[in-house]
Amino acid sequence: MYTITRHATPVDTSTCSAVLDLVEENVTALSMSSPPITHPLFDGYKTMLVEEVRIYMTRRDLPQIELLTASTDDGRIVGFLLFALVQNDVQECNIYYSAVQKKYRRHGIMNNMMQVILGISPSIGLSCDIVMVPIYKRFGFRVVTGRETQVVMFIGNPTGITPVIDPTDLGKLEVVDTAFSRAIQRSNMNDIRRADRTMKADLMARKVKVRNFVKVNG
Repeated sequence: MYTITRHATPVDTSTCSAVLDLVEENVTALSMSSPPITHPLFDGYKTMLVEEVRIYMTRRDLPQIELLTASTDDGRIVGFLLFALVQNDVQECNIYYSAVQKKYRRHGIMNNMMQVILGISPSIGLSCDIVMVPIYKRFGFRVVTGRETQVVMFIGNPTGITPVIDPTDLGKLEVVDTAFSRAIQRSNMNDIRRADRTMKADLMARKVKVRNFVKVNG
């Protein structure tokens, strides 16, 4: 049995910490750049993503950001869904990030969180990897367009703008800069260049795949 809890932001320290642990476990899946764990600068990419989610959850000037958590009977948070609301003709919702701890997947947790979201808003937007499209279609989402390496999907026709953290601003954070600097210091530059080339080629291939997918399925 799992308990789904809706949190206004800023969230409390313990909830924030538990969610960020889940983010750290799912960096490659959650990050649009999808850095592989083998990349020499992986810790930098991980820190950047963690700080982005932390900002969404803790800034007091982003009241439209909310959080769902899924907890076990003993109170451990094993899943989360981060989203934002905007009021137009109807209340719209934009899903930012979601993840479930690996050992608790296929237990209906994501389904339970999505049912809450479906009850909140009749107009919902998200972007996801191609492999996730069939899952979201089950909830009523349709393919709309592509966004870099991800497929944009809607229920209804959301048009509102919700807050988005600029990656450039994230890169200026001291904790992010330090993480990248330390990763560079302990790595071989040739290894970094090779990993960057591989990641760039993978990203380009994924972008092409998304464009072709949307042409067929959009």
